Order: sequence, then C-alpha cells, then structure tokens
Amino acid sequence: MVFPLIPADVKSALPYSNEIEFVHPHNLGNFNFTVQKSPAGLMSRSAPMLVDSSGSITVPKPLPESAPAYSTNLGTPYVTQESEMTAAT
Repeated sequence: MVFPLIPADVKSALPYSNEIEFVHPHNLGNFNFTVQKSPAGLMSRSAPMLVDSSGSITVPKPLPESAPAYSTNLGTPYVTQESEMTAAT
C-alpha cells in the first residue's frame, strides 16, 4: 500500500539498497516513511514529523495538571440612579 507513495527518484534507488527513507507531504503534516526489504517483501514504518514540519502541523501545548482558580466574588452590584429613585417612591 505504501508503494504508490514512494517518489520516483527514491523508488529507483530501492533495488540497490536495503532501506530507503522519504518524506511524504500531506495536508495534516509531513510524514517520514522508512521502507526496508526483507525476505517476506517490503516492510514500512511511518511517523509524523513533529519537528521541522515547515509550519504545516501544529502541536498543542499540554494542559495544566489542575484547573485555574477563579474567584466567585463578583463584588457589589452596580446600581443606577434611576433604580434608586424608583425604590424610594
């Protein structure tokens, strides 16, 4: 299944080497592929390139271990002049 993804210049080197490596660009980011020859056929490994992905993929920062503390004290409610007058009458 990986054979159609191998670029032509890398594919031409496959008969002469036991292992080839190439980068496959994708809209989700760049993926590093390693293809090895074995007696059973071709074995491949793929991994996303998190470093040097040319900005095509972003990795979010890990979440903090605890949630931030927020104060429930909302302070004194704001009272308008109009509501003070209606309350007095």
